[in-house]
Amino acid sequence: MIGRGKTNFERFLECSSPRVPIQYYTQREGSSSSSSLALGAIEEEEVRKPRIVLGDIWSACADWSADGLQVPLSLENFDSDVKHHYLPSLSAIQIFTIKPFSDDSRSSAIEIDATETGSAKPESDSNFKPRFSDDHLGYLYFQYDEITLPFKRTTLTFKMEDLAAQHTGLSSLTSSDLSPYSWISIAWYPIYPIPSVRMNGISAAFLTYHLLTPNFPETIGKDDKGNEQGGSSTAEVLLPPFGAVTYKAFGDMWIMPGTSDYQKREMHEESASSWLQTRGFSHSDFSFFMSHKFNGGPY
Repeated sequence: MIGRGKTNFERFLECSSPRVPIQYYTQREGSSSSSSLALGAIEEEEVRKPRIVLGDIWSACADWSADGLQVPLSLENFDSDVKHHYLPSLSAIQIFTIKPFSDDSRSSAIEIDATETGSAKPESDSNFKPRFSDDHLGYLYFQYDEITLPFKRTTLTFKMEDLAAQHTGLSSLTSSDLSPYSWISIAWYPIYPIPSVRMNGISAAFLTYHLLTPNFPETIGKDDKGNEQGGSSTAEVLLPPFGAVTYKAFGDMWIMPGTSDYQKREMHEESASSWLQTRGFSHSDFSFFMSHKFNGGPY
């Protein structure tokens, strides 16, 4: 439910957060007690922990990929919200695993560099030089930078399903397998508003950046008294953008007077820029958006 008091930029960020179902697994962890310490031993117990599956993220975006993401926008001279729709596509992704992971097919070790479909550099990419040590980032399993023109791109869910046919980890890996430095960038391009309107800023596009290892609330999977619930859970977790960049987001529509929209956009832009720089990742869409930052109207 989008709050009425939110600005259009805040509404977009909230709507563009994938909502992913949570799965649970058990992990044996050591625990100590007075008796076990006296014997110099550590007892092990099974702990129930949450995680998400990468394939479930792409499934969560399936409706958006088919019909577009609907964002309710508040526009001047309109009594009710205008429902604008945006089509998501894969812009970039980097996946680092805690332990080495290889696909069933050795074709994943072949570098793909197709100028019309993007640039994918899976696990054997020897040219990738992050500024952090491998121990810090984890093991690079897969990375991709989309270079296709926006109108020629496959939507997000279908693109990820296509890539997963070759790189099985893109559907099977879970957040518990991943380094916290795994991320994805989604490009959002406008397709149509309801009702149809023509005004400055309506053709804005966005890049959002999301971590693939969410922070799970401590109350997930527990009842009102804090006790763990049995059986399968239908709980979900959001993957909100930690960074965002805009294109043609001009006028009061995206920087509402009397709000902190400008500061928030600057903060999200700086967060995205810093993230890419510290990972040594050259993101084509980011470079394009930034090079056109002031084109066509005021920022």
